[in-house]
Amino acid sequence: MNWYTVTILGVGFPTLLLVLVASCIIFERLARALGYKQELNALGHDTWLLLFGFLFARFGFILQNWSYYANSPIDIINIRDQGFSITAALVPIFIWIAFKKRGNVRKIGILFIFVLSSVIGIVKWGQSTTQFERLFEQIDLKSFRMTRTDTELKTDHSKTVLLTALLEDAKEKNKAVIINLWASWCPPCRREMPALQMVQSTRDDAVIILINQQESEETIIHFFKENNLVFSHVYLDTQGSMMNNNFLHALPSTLYIDNQGNWQGIHTGELTQSALHAKIDSLIVQ
Repeated sequence: MNWYTVTILGVGFPTLLLVLVASCIIFERLARALGYKQELNALGHDTWLLLFGFLFARFGFILQNWSYYANSPIDIINIRDQGFSITAALVPIFIWIAFKKRGNVRKIGILFIFVLSSVIGIVKWGQSTTQFERLFEQIDLKSFRMTRTDTELKTDHSKTVLLTALLEDAKEKNKAVIINLWASWCPPCRREMPALQMVQSTRDDAVIILINQQESEETIIHFFKENNLVFSHVYLDTQGSMMNNNFLHALPSTLYIDNQGNWQGIHTGELTQSALHAKIDSLIVQ
């Protein structure tokens, strides 16, 4: 499943986390209204479910994408990549329901699953009906193409392009698109650059587009030279239009478009190589 990231006070929160919080609040109110107050109080002794749910969600995602995490084990503990499986998170809840003998306790467990499923359905429906593509219209980007020689990093920034043209080209080639908004002063942006470069060099079914936010050409050249980085698609957003048009307030922010040209969400915060590989897999629609 694809989840957007919601930015609150400059901090990115995965929609999945907000869905879980909202589901718990709705569930608690609904259970009390249905007369399950005593059973709710009994749940206070089973708070371990939250920890196990979190662990199952993380390791479920890792197992689903083990081929990537096996190549980069350090990514396993980097939960900032927001790799969680909602299906795996439900496993301890189902086990808990199965071993509970009291009928009403089982009922409220089933009630929670119903509430959670309903909230997820509403959120996913809202995401699918939102027309984000219009936010890309008339965004001019300054080309900053790089080529490396034996001695220096050269740039060609003689023209401007429309982002919509880049997306259309990727669609015609049946490729997914990863749009990364970044700046050299941003620590997580700097940390994730090697992962982005590695994914770019190993995937031919996706296009990695880096769009720098309002920095000078000299600053960008120095950053890439200093870190020995080369990307095929680097552009300058001198007006910060991508951040403003998409209502984003934090860097790095990564936007996902599948190989059919459909918007599939936003990730705010640092990415790992493993999580990015897994995301690209989900963006390839057969």
